[in-house]
Amino acid sequence: MPHHWTKRAAGSSVTFTMNLEAHGHAMTGTHTETLKEVGKGNHTIATTHAMMGHAQEADIVEDLPTHVGEESLKIDGREYKCNVWSRKSKVGEKESVTKIWLTESVATPLKFEISEGGESCAILAVKTGEKVSVGGNNYDCTSFDGELPTARGRAKAKMWMNAEIPGMTVKLELDLPGHRKTKMALELKEFKIAK
Repeated sequence: MPHHWTKRAAGSSVTFTMNLEAHGHAMTGTHTETLKEVGKGNHTIATTHAMMGHAQEADIVEDLPTHVGEESLKIDGREYKCNVWSRKSKVGEKESVTKIWLTESVATPLKFEISEGGESCAILAVKTGEKVSVGGNNYDCTSFDGELPTARGRAKAKMWMNAEIPGMTVKLELDLPGHRKTKMALELKEFKIAK
């Protein structure tokens, strides 16, 4: 399985509008992912979060996935026979392992399971072929529901993916853990496919 970023040339990118609601305040910024380098066994994605005049940058180094098994998943009343793949990722010194469930009849994965720091969480497709409108454009998406890891711990997550977008994410909504209600949303703003 080629990784979804390795189908692209270095320089391909995706930019999201990022909205954060915390402590009764709303803030807006951007999140950008750019395929920086494609190696033989891995690739590097440069990320930039920009909000309120401050920017944070980090490189994500992801190994190419390896096949680890097969499993059937039932999504929206239909059963899908999936190949399960596993890849390691590293951001600075922080490492994680992601398992990915793929089937031939759907362009996006159907499940992700992320393990880091001894904890695991998963996000599972709930519907394929869902129409999503973002920034005046319509996308045919797979929608997901579950949990994703964040710096604050496990977050309840909803996600929409389309395989034609670099990195595949069209929209992401997170309810972040903590004693104060915090929500974060990413919506596709623009993308570039380098040649």
